[in-house]
Amino acid sequence: MDPNDVQITYFRQAAGTARFAYNWGLAEWEKQYAAWKINPTLPKPSDPALRKHLNAMKREAFPWMLKVSKSVVQEALRNLGVAYAHWFE
Repeated sequence: MDPNDVQITYFRQAAGTARFAYNWGLAEWEKQYAAWKINPTLPKPSDPALRKHLNAMKREAFPWMLKVSKSVVQEALRNLGVAYAHWFE
C-alpha cells in the first residue's frame, strides 16, 4: 500500500472515529448496564441498540462522524458487543 495524502487523512479520520465510537459505546454500555442492574425491567445493553442510539444522535452531536463510512462506527460497536459477549461467558 502506498496511500496518498488524501487517503492517509481519511484513514486517520476513520481510525479516530472508530476509537471514539468504541469508547462512547463502552461508556454508554456501562451506564445502561448499571441502570439495568438496579431495574431489571429495563432492556439490557446491546450493540444493535447502541448503534441505533448513536445513529439517531450523531448528525447533531457528532457531525464529523459523517465524513467516514458508516461501517466504521458499526464495526466499532459490533466489536464492543463481541468483547462483552466474551467477557460475560
